[in-house]
Amino acid sequence: MAEVDEGAERRGASSAKSSNSTPSSASPLEVEFQRKLIRETNMLTNRFNSAFYSLRKAFAEVGFLREENLKLRTESLDLSALVAERESQLISSISRLSVETKRNEREVLADLDQKNCNGASKAVPESRNVPKVISVRSNGFLALNKGRVAGVGAPSKSRNGCKFGADQPLRLRLASQGNGEREEIELEVYNQGMLKTELCNKWEETGDCPYADRCQFAHGIKELRPVIRHPRYKTEICRMISSGGTCPYGHRCHFRHSLDSQAEKELVI
Repeated sequence: MAEVDEGAERRGASSAKSSNSTPSSASPLEVEFQRKLIRETNMLTNRFNSAFYSLRKAFAEVGFLREENLKLRTESLDLSALVAERESQLISSISRLSVETKRNEREVLADLDQKNCNGASKAVPESRNVPKVISVRSNGFLALNKGRVAGVGAPSKSRNGCKFGADQPLRLRLASQGNGEREEIELEVYNQGMLKTELCNKWEETGDCPYADRCQFAHGIKELRPVIRHPRYKTEICRMISSGGTCPYGHRCHFRHSLDSQAEKELVI
């Protein structure tokens, strides 16, 4: 039995030697091919590792960008809420300011009304009750203008032959109704800009004038001379006033500046 075991051991050893000696029996071409294959395998492994590292780095950057995007969205929502809150506060402040302004305006107007009422209760000077101008609408104004154009600035003549020049008045007959009866009144009228056809500003404000009798303007209703006007004088609203502006002509404008006859400071017949 010992001899058989020794023979088996010998055969195994010889077979092991034969198997270990097999690679040494490969040809040089096969060895070179195996080496080349190993090098290419190593290169592919290195490339794979490099690509895997780059991909893992890119995924990490994507995750970082997502976190930053979420932070920016959160900050944007917070900022929008803050802006909306500030806008609401600003709107409430503006509305409160407008209410206070309107209340102050009403108080100021109430004070002005009270002052006006108190001032109206006092005695008004005579100069404040006198109209600025006395105007008489008449169709004779058109005839006078035609005569003035025909005479190139020369004094025109009325129908009864009387001259109407710088110092000559024109007599008009005005129809009036009193106690149910129709009456005619003769009235002397003058051209605009003639002597004593407008109230003196100084006398109107203070009741006195430094020029006294030498003043070319009227000092009271007794000195105020009527002015002949166009038939449609002061029958329409001034366009400058109706458009919200101011009229440079003031009380000398031929159109109305107010629907209130007292505000016009002029007596129109």
